[in-house]
Amino acid sequence: MGIHKLTSKEKERLRVHIVNIYPQGPAGTAMNSSAMPSVTKTTSSSTSTIESNVDGDFEGWEGETIVKLINGQIWQQTEYYYHYHYAYGPEVLIYRSGGGYKMKVEGIEKPVMVSRLR
Repeated sequence: MGIHKLTSKEKERLRVHIVNIYPQGPAGTAMNSSAMPSVTKTTSSSTSTIESNVDGDFEGWEGETIVKLINGQIWQQTEYYYHYHYAYGPEVLIYRSGGGYKMKVEGIEKPVMVSRLR
């Protein structure tokens, strides 16, 4: 994805784009752009948006895939979706969606609902 190469202004445009494309919340309506915090690279669990990389191999989504990130966090897929895609250390963007989080993995168009294990 190359998110780490983006300027703050470009990251904000990406954030607004994601908010507008992917429905938020149980009603399936998009959040307004002021409702979601700016994209920040962090390991803090208090921030709604997390940018990191998969720690090692990623082979896609299998239904209950567990993903370890280089920032030490571990997330598990909670939404059923199957898609094979091999990549080594792809970038991920995790953002708040309704009452949970979605993970967007570099090279896969669809973001998937996940929950944090650690």
